[in-house]
Amino acid sequence: MEKRSGLGIFLTKRLIKLVTLLVAICIVTFVLLELSPIDPVTAYVGASTKVGAEQRALIAEHWGLNKPPIERFMAWFTSIIRGDWGTSMIYRRPVLEVIGQKFLSSLALMAVAWTLSGVLGFVLGIIAGVYEGKAVDKVIRAYCHILISTPSFWLGILFIMLF
Repeated sequence: MEKRSGLGIFLTKRLIKLVTLLVAICIVTFVLLELSPIDPVTAYVGASTKVGAEQRALIAEHWGLNKPPIERFMAWFTSIIRGDWGTSMIYRRPVLEVIGQKFLSSLALMAVAWTLSGVLGFVLGIIAGVYEGKAVDKVIRAYCHILISTPSFWLGILFIMLF
């Protein structure tokens, strides 16, 4: 019986930490968006001179940009919780629809990469273990150290350029 209550307390603490972290991430994200030098209306309509000041004001009012930051945050936060993540400025479609469209491809790519890295790591680990202290082991260790210390975004850009 005590293990269950201990597990319940542990899970409750973890859930509280998770919710606190997610709320903190939302606050930081909103503050960074507020501090951004990019005007959301200009980003949405572009540099088009066809859109006048009146229309820009109507768009800002429609999005609630004329309200105080606290009200905007609460509206934004409740929309996120409800699953309304807004409209993509690039695709002009709901964000969740865009994510859903790309999700399976990303998941498949991640699964292949994860599997390949696991198999490659396992094989290299066995080879390094068999030839411990020899040149092969040192080359594998150097290779692993280089991969670990290489930023993944930089490696991604490099692979895009190569392939």
